[in-house]
Amino acid sequence: MLASCDAIVHSTAAQRESWGYLLPGRRDVIAAGALVWSEVVSRVATDTAAAGHPLTATVTSLSDILDGIAISLIPVRAQA
Repeated sequence: MLASCDAIVHSTAAQRESWGYLLPGRRDVIAAGALVWSEVVSRVATDTAAAGHPLTATVTSLSDILDGIAISLIPVRAQA
């Protein structure tokens, strides 16, 4: 994770523009987001390792947090 974050932080605007998967509105803020996410993963990894359950993988999404919020607002049907 640290290598990925480092690569993003040190990328140029032209490099970020060439990444087809990165929306134009995210090109200017992706480095800050990578730094935040790197710190979150680092702290979770430290905590889980100390608890005997080491973090072995993470999944990072380029989708907006609003997608997750919208999905969480969908009512869950009561199971019969």
